[in-house]
Amino acid sequence: MAKPGPYALRGVIAILLVVSFGVIVSRSRSDARRPSFVTEAAGTFNSEAVVSNVTYRSTSKAFRGGDATAVMGAVEVDLRDALMEGDQARIEAGVVMGRVTIRIPSNWIVESKLTTVAGKFENRTSTSQQEGAKRLILEGDVVMGKLEIEN
Repeated sequence: MAKPGPYALRGVIAILLVVSFGVIVSRSRSDARRPSFVTEAAGTFNSEAVVSNVTYRSTSKAFRGGDATAVMGAVEVDLRDALMEGDQARIEAGVVMGRVTIRIPSNWIVESKLTTVAGKFENRTSTSQQEGAKRLILEGDVVMGKLEIEN
């Protein structure tokens, strides 16, 4: 049997990259059928952006949390018109080479339980520690991307 040449590994890597790119493009085309701007009064949300942009705005009177995922894309979540059910809500975030921006009311406190790998978490909210303030807990991973939270 012939020994593989020095460029055989490069060929395998190129094929894997082409297949991966095809999967990402086909997924983004299916995402394109969904509206990129959504306003809902639901208590939870699930926003995904794969090589695309999605904007979500909540007007819920009983907000409990949600999921925001950005893979080489951007998700913007506006919760400034939402009222939290109970004392705390959770958002699970997954960011891979993308960006998630979350806007919250000024009377909410942010607690981060995020894991960042070559990424960045930026909390630009006001830090007023009011008694009885609602708490938003952020969980998930940021890999080579950015998650920002602001008022």
